[in-house]
Amino acid sequence: MVLMAFHHGFRVSELTNVKWQHIDLKSGQIGVKRMKNGIDTLHPISDKRELLILRRIHRNQQKPNAGFVFKNERGYPVSVNGFQKMFGKFSELALGVKWNSHSLRHACGTTLIDKGHDLRTVQVYMGHKNIKNTTVYLHESSKQFEKIEW
Repeated sequence: MVLMAFHHGFRVSELTNVKWQHIDLKSGQIGVKRMKNGIDTLHPISDKRELLILRRIHRNQQKPNAGFVFKNERGYPVSVNGFQKMFGKFSELALGVKWNSHSLRHACGTTLIDKGHDLRTVQVYMGHKNIKNTTVYLHESSKQFEKIEW
């Protein structure tokens, strides 16, 4: 879930609402359904680890073609609150700092800027209708300062 949140810039509510009908495991694509009046897009699942994990989850689910991709140990869809708690514990254990799960979305946008993708591409990828919402990733990136030397 963490990998997908980062790779696709999901808000937690978008991540917990991912259903198998949104994913094409053969072509390696996912239909990203945005919340907050965002623009829905079709993303490639270009990371082989992500695709392998999704295939494993699909194989191990009772009814793999119906319903939600991410389920808890009781078989119910993972809730927004459940993921936030899990991510807080995970980040504290791994990093010693309790992070907000929304930081994964910001990390995605900032990484896309750092990799040299233009602002318009990042805007569409993140599902922003207004490019002003995308410019925040410019301010979070140090890429713009790379040529400054002391």
